[in-house]
Amino acid sequence: MKKTVSILLALLLVFSLSTAAFATEPTGPKPNITKNPTGETVDEGGSATFIAHAENYTEIIWRIVSNDTTNTIQASDAPGYFGCEVYGIGTETLVITKIPAEMDGWRVEAMFRGPGGVEYSWGALIRVNGVFVKAPTISAQPQGLSLASGETGTLSVSAATVEGTMHFQWYSNTANSNQLGTAIDGATEASFTPAEQTGTTYYYVEVTSVLNGRSSDPVLSNAVAVTYAAPVDPDAPAPTETPVPGTPAPLVPVVDEPEGEGDTPAPVETKDTSRSAASAQERASNALNMLTIVGGVLAVAAIVGGITALIVRRRGDDDDEDDEEE
Repeated sequence: MKKTVSILLALLLVFSLSTAAFATEPTGPKPNITKNPTGETVDEGGSATFIAHAENYTEIIWRIVSNDTTNTIQASDAPGYFGCEVYGIGTETLVITKIPAEMDGWRVEAMFRGPGGVEYSWGALIRVNGVFVKAPTISAQPQGLSLASGETGTLSVSAATVEGTMHFQWYSNTANSNQLGTAIDGATEASFTPAEQTGTTYYYVEVTSVLNGRSSDPVLSNAVAVTYAAPVDPDAPAPTETPVPGTPAPLVPVVDEPEGEGDTPAPVETKDTSRSAASAQERASNALNMLTIVGGVLAVAAIVGGITALIVRRRGDDDDEDDEEE
């Protein structure tokens, strides 16, 4: 009997765990947000309306998030937190009235929950007139740099503000974009000298105005490229030049060993091999011409010698005939 009860309890435990596991898995599509709320600028004590739409959701929850995202409260708790009034909780339209100055810089967002999970809308910024700080303007963008190894260059931006003090923060990026860069420690002035880094790195600056501890919306400069050439290796071999057809042959050093010096290298003189080749060809041609002339002279001499011998022989025959007649 005890064994049967143990088995039944084990099966019941497995069934309950399986049911809980399946219950936590999404059983449908995720909510699809079709409209995000937009920011509102109001007078102190004024009201603002925020609207959001989505598909495939079963519940909407409005939340109010601090500008630095470190504090989030439910819209239903806002009256007790800010002293404002809130209407439309649980609907796609949220109305906040009697907005105090303390809500400046906070954002309103909608959380949609459905069978397939949870989706959050964009945060709509609340600005309270007389409280928020106006953003600065950039009048001169930074310019890119192309530097050799060992050189330095400075990036600068010109900006102006109508109120407060301007703050600067430079960013580096591997892409040509002024979004999602990496903040550079200590680069908080209008000018910035980047460290040498072989290749191309992109930089941009964020400018804000700060008044009474409040910051304006940031203004971003264009992203600019800073390119550093690779350092030159002094021990690297010189590049080999490919001869261009039709150009004179390079000068070849000719070494003559001096007499009585054994293996001591002689002074090096430079000899133009292209001229030597031309001179050799010219000498060969002259020699051939000389042989032709000499051959012709020898042939003429042989002919003249043959004629002379024939004449002498004929004279000898004539003399013999005269002797016989006598």
